[in-house]
Amino acid sequence: MTWAAASAIGPVLGGVFADMGSWGWRFCFIINIPMGFIAILGLSLFLHLRSPTITLSAGLKQVDWLGTFLIVAGVIFFLVGLEFGGLTYPWGSPLVVCLIVFGVLLAALFLLVEHKFAEHPIMPLRLFTHRTTVSCYAIGFFHGFVFIAGCYFLPLYFQAVRGATPLLSGVYVLPYVVILSIVSGLAGLLISRTGRYQQVIWAGTAIQALGFGLLVRLTRTSNWGELAIYQILAGVGSGPLFQAPLIAVYAAINPKDMATATTTFAFLRTLGTALAISLGLIVFGNTMAKTTTSGGLSPEVAARIGGESASASIEYIKELSGQQRVAAQDAYAAGMRAMWWFFLAIALCAVAASAGVGKHHLSKRLDSNQLAVRKKKNAGKSEEAVADNV
Repeated sequence: MTWAAASAIGPVLGGVFADMGSWGWRFCFIINIPMGFIAILGLSLFLHLRSPTITLSAGLKQVDWLGTFLIVAGVIFFLVGLEFGGLTYPWGSPLVVCLIVFGVLLAALFLLVEHKFAEHPIMPLRLFTHRTTVSCYAIGFFHGFVFIAGCYFLPLYFQAVRGATPLLSGVYVLPYVVILSIVSGLAGLLISRTGRYQQVIWAGTAIQALGFGLLVRLTRTSNWGELAIYQILAGVGSGPLFQAPLIAVYAAINPKDMATATTTFAFLRTLGTALAISLGLIVFGNTMAKTTTSGGLSPEVAARIGGESASASIEYIKELSGQQRVAAQDAYAAGMRAMWWFFLAIALCAVAASAGVGKHHLSKRLDSNQLAVRKKKNAGKSEEAVADNV
């Protein structure tokens, strides 16, 4: 629930900061510093783990340095290639082709290293040998794709198509953000009480696809009832998928793999969010390049808002007047419609992946070599006690 709320509120706060003047956008980066210190302080005060103590050199030797380098470099190359392709450079340009090809090759080398050479792999391939875990990892990846689209592109819709300020666009996204956070917590409570994670995943993926499918209907004149209902449905579907697939993974794996299973799930979800922004902007920009040539716009306006400059020209639309402004807003709505179709297809992939989630027993007993400890007072003296394994 915390992850869901923070991820959803972040883009809203970004809109608030962007509306604070020419210096406000810097807070989008500055705010990470105090948040990081708060997180470190919270961990030091409240998280007490009893774990084996090893030397620094031994710890460094256990890090999968080669695997980490390969996957980081591969993802960066691939994402930069996608970002450049079709907009900054043609898809067939040597730079774009090399970036994408080398990204794929490095990812393939990463899999080879994890399978054959890494003593302590950061992503053990044995995690992908079970149908339920593969399905849940796919759902996490697709969910990251779709979830972040609502946080990133809905504010863009409100600013470009409806003429809202960055601050108001953040307010208008609250139905999606608030419902998503609440439903995420309720889903966790439901699973803890009933153990029925399968039904939660199935319902979540289906409602998510319905909500994002309805976003295809958004136009310049969509009423506020539609805007609220579509966002609520999208939030109700996305909320349970933050934790339910990961719980299903825990139920299907060996407890010793819980840490790597968690980081793998987080990595694939984060990869999905990164690809969503890049590919979403590509679909949006390419559609805008076609729409502006046949939308009744003057050549100057069409050149300003078409292609790669579309997402950066939102404030320019507000300077237009009369029919040119209406035509520009309609062009943005049409460009975003194609993008919503794309994210609907991804959401349907999550629905298909959910069919592979099997039913497994959820144990209520903690089985870990890093037991949490709690402080308790005994006869006026403080001592550590291992937390109950219940």
